[in-house]
Amino acid sequence: MRSKKRKVVAVEQQKVMSYGVMNQRCFFKAQGPLDTSIEIIVSNHRAVKRRSMYNSKQQNFLDWNLNDNQSEEILASHVVNHLAHLFRFRKLSVNTIKSYKPTIFNLVPESRAMENSPCIKKFLETI
Repeated sequence: MRSKKRKVVAVEQQKVMSYGVMNQRCFFKAQGPLDTSIEIIVSNHRAVKRRSMYNSKQQNFLDWNLNDNQSEEILASHVVNHLAHLFRFRKLSVNTIKSYKPTIFNLVPESRAMENSPCIKKFLETI
């Protein structure tokens, strides 16, 4: 039986889409800059690259979480296991692992509580 791939759902989709170009345009337009200013801000190459990296890291985590945990709920232990997997098997550096953390936390409605989880803190101190 084929496992279903979990796509980014409602709350998560809104957070991923908030990085989208159209939403950025609307956000800046409401604040008052001219169209020329908005175009310069939105077309920033670094911002485009960051949005695409966030989306791929998030989708990678969601796929891994669904396959390994058979659960759509994201727990601190799942995040730690995923980061440990990346560190050990994909040989990613400590700084790269730390850069994954906020990306994954954006998928969780109560990200502050998860960030302060003793499990997460201990893992990051240890690596």
